[in-house]
Amino acid sequence: MNILDLIGRSSLLFEKDICEHESTLTDVVISSRFLVIGGAGSIGQAVVREIFKRNPRALHVVDISENNMVELVRDIRSTLGYIDGDFRTFAIDCGSREFAALMATGESYDYVLNLSAL
Repeated sequence: MNILDLIGRSSLLFEKDICEHESTLTDVVISSRFLVIGGAGSIGQAVVREIFKRNPRALHVVDISENNMVELVRDIRSTLGYIDGDFRTFAIDCGSREFAALMATGESYDYVLNLSAL
């Protein structure tokens, strides 16, 4: 089944924009550090994959679901492999003391994406 046919489209919604700006987008991602909160959910996984495939300087993913996080890492490793940047995952709650400790480490991020459901 073709999903695009199901929703009445002939191409992906942002395909033209991504193609036109791919070089700039990749340049920004390569030089940036990302923190994705809620990165193992359905939208979070899609965002993490898009960032990962452009080889970010750092990509840290936080999610409360350890099972979903394992699936995310397994999927990325089997389809995209590895990157030169710092890719780490943290199976913690974004409202926990552990998350506060992570934020207190002094590592800074250029982009923080909060895709958590709650």
